[in-house]
Amino acid sequence: MGRTTAYSLALGGTVALLALSFTVAFTTGTDQESPRQIQLREAEELLSEAVDLAQAGKFADLCQTAGSQSNCRSILEYTTSEEWLPNDGMPRVMAVKRYPASNTHAEHLVLRVKGSRADGTTYETDFPVVRADDGEAVSLYPIYWSGMAFSASADACSRQVGKACAQTQIDAPTG
Repeated sequence: MGRTTAYSLALGGTVALLALSFTVAFTTGTDQESPRQIQLREAEELLSEAVDLAQAGKFADLCQTAGSQSNCRSILEYTTSEEWLPNDGMPRVMAVKRYPASNTHAEHLVLRVKGSRADGTTYETDFPVVRADDGEAVSLYPIYWSGMAFSASADACSRQVGKACAQTQIDAPTG
């Protein structure tokens, strides 16, 4: 009978240890889950914030909000050199596209916006939003009047923001 009791205690201890290991693994795994999905509301709020900052002429502040500040400054310098400035209107959201996360890049939610610049030329621009490392949604490039197109293709990746990967191309103005 002593042998059975010892076996039961050993088996019980093993089961308890496995249960504890599972609990620790599950808790650790949930802490490292992928970030929550970017909501359309978050992207629209970022666009609205970008419009407010741009219309107030706070371009440095606008690039401070960007997921990629150096790229934002480069795009801003380009648009300024072309004398492309935003007008006083809010661009219209023409389309929304979600690029799911993969092993090579984070999720992106891209608003395709259309509007006109201060000089009357029109633009269609992709306004990509990702989750920053701190979990907050950020626009990669909030220069919404730039006319840039966005691609989240892993094969064509040339820009990094944490784990986010993107490539941009600025198109000539339309209109």
